[in-house]
Amino acid sequence: MKRLIGPFTLVALAMSIPVAVLAEGTSSAAQQPSNAAVTSGAHKQSTNTTTETSAPAHHRSHAMKAGAQKSREPKMDLNTATKEELMKLPGMDDATADQIIAGRPFKSKSDLLAKKVVTKAEYSKISSRVMAKPAPAQK
Repeated sequence: MKRLIGPFTLVALAMSIPVAVLAEGTSSAAQQPSNAAVTSGAHKQSTNTTTETSAPAHHRSHAMKAGAQKSREPKMDLNTATKEELMKLPGMDDATADQIIAGRPFKSKSDLLAKKVVTKAEYSKISSRVMAKPAPAQK
């Protein structure tokens, strides 16, 4: 009889851990793990799984929409933008805007680096927001 008590105790303990997590609620378990979660490797795994799946769908879709809106933002054309428009770019100052205007036309936005109009750090800030359209063919 004593041989059976040990395995049954382990099974009962293993089954009580997931029940305790569900009883606490997924949000509180995800935010503040209990002391048992810190000491029990099996409980940590169930908490991590719960954390990944407990985020409401509307939060995930909102984050996706925010990223999609950022990419839909129209890019500024380096060859036609006014000085005032160029000044709206992050890290842009008067001297750099004037250099961009003076260095026109650009075949691509990478010409900003090739012509040494901006530094690599400045280019990394503005590269996702600018483009260089080729000039229309003249007849």
